[in-house]
Amino acid sequence: MFATKIHLSLSHFSNTRTAKMIWRRFRDGWMHLWRQGKYQGIIYKISNCIKKLVDDMFPKLLQVIPPYPESLVGMKSQVEKVTSLLDMGSNDVRSIGIWGVGGIGKIEIASVLYQRYRQRFQADCFLGDVGALHQKNGLTWLAQVVICKLFGEKITLTSEHEGVIILKNRLRWKKVLFILDDVNHQEQLEYLVGGREWFGMGSRIILTARDKHLLISHVGDNVYEVQLLPEDEAFREKSPKKDFMVLSRQVVEYAGGLPLALKVLGSSLRGRNKEQWAAVFDRLKKIPHDDILGKLKIGLDGLKEDEMRMFLDIACLYNRRPRHDVEWIFKSCGIHLIGINRLIEKSLLSTRDASSFCMHNLIREMGENVSRERQYASSRIWLNEEVHDLFAGKLKTKKVESLRIPKGYRFEEDHVNHSKVFKRMQSLQVLMIKLFAQKALSLIFLLACGELNGRTILQVHHRREIEQPEAFGSQGEPWVNKNP
Repeated sequence: MFATKIHLSLSHFSNTRTAKMIWRRFRDGWMHLWRQGKYQGIIYKISNCIKKLVDDMFPKLLQVIPPYPESLVGMKSQVEKVTSLLDMGSNDVRSIGIWGVGGIGKIEIASVLYQRYRQRFQADCFLGDVGALHQKNGLTWLAQVVICKLFGEKITLTSEHEGVIILKNRLRWKKVLFILDDVNHQEQLEYLVGGREWFGMGSRIILTARDKHLLISHVGDNVYEVQLLPEDEAFREKSPKKDFMVLSRQVVEYAGGLPLALKVLGSSLRGRNKEQWAAVFDRLKKIPHDDILGKLKIGLDGLKEDEMRMFLDIACLYNRRPRHDVEWIFKSCGIHLIGINRLIEKSLLSTRDASSFCMHNLIREMGENVSRERQYASSRIWLNEEVHDLFAGKLKTKKVESLRIPKGYRFEEDHVNHSKVFKRMQSLQVLMIKLFAQKALSLIFLLACGELNGRTILQVHHRREIEQPEAFGSQGEPWVNKNP
């Protein structure tokens, strides 16, 4: 009866020769124990058999390759070439690099490999935008995130050296899949992935970067150069409709074979008539061939005022922030959330695990550039030097709608009366600030007592945050100043 139940629970695995062979071995072993009447310790032996069965069978079953995502147009052959570099059948530690210009598809290839193989490892970590996160938060913060992802532990490191010791001592006992996207400095590699001796047997390390020499210095010759899409692979369908054939080929040519540009342009052109396609192509011809951001900017065509504001706000202020907090702020500002779906449809925005908003680095950079154009200038302030200029009186305070005080900003260096500056910000709707100094805490107290206008949302982040900042207020929501 017990064998029958096991047979039923494993029957859906029996469609492969490997599974049938493993099942026969397990059945024969069980019947041998049963005939000899060895009941003592039988439960332990059963559980041990099942463990061996799972350990033996699952790696073989996971050989099945999942389908490619629909968005990975023309990249399948390149994924297979990178897979050959990984040599998944080998039990040694292997590091590879994926190299290419921004927007060419490095992170898409790495993501496919991550989803395909992550179940084969004892632990896994995919860390994107390493260069930008390093510049913003520092190496110690990065190590905290990596430790949390790999070992499921949230810890606070007191120094960079402490992070190296923990990673080096604990990684060597695990078979891990470790992917770092968009590294741009040698110390990121030395600090987070060290050498092969850091990792357990069978581990795989995948690095993506725009700097080929940086990758070579760490992985040697195991570097794959991502290629631009050939013309015949750049269409979502096998071939475009007959009436659009010539225009389609012209658009692909002027997009330079860059997958990100093709994705954004394709989203903008989908469903439009020939005259609209021709108008877009005329604009493309006026943009310099190497101006990627200019080509991406065409994707903003047709956005309504609220949709454009949401795009610029996320690009400048809320990229990779918790989705719940961002949506709460938008609703508090009277902005309808339907615009988020519009941005996703136009390939300008994506969601990561449905918990946060995420923009490609180039799209974010394009959004930041647009926010500096004359009609939007000074409406969003988030960079350290711009905050300093604002308090120094070099920027128009009346135009500021959103202000984010950067981490570690030194208020004492301004030598100004901050409360008076805030009084002049009559258009300020969102203020984001981190509590890292006594001066900041004093300023928060003054603002809460009435220096802000009655419509301003005040969001305060605590020192304890690692990945997702905590908001100041009840139930994790930003606090809204309600003074009349």
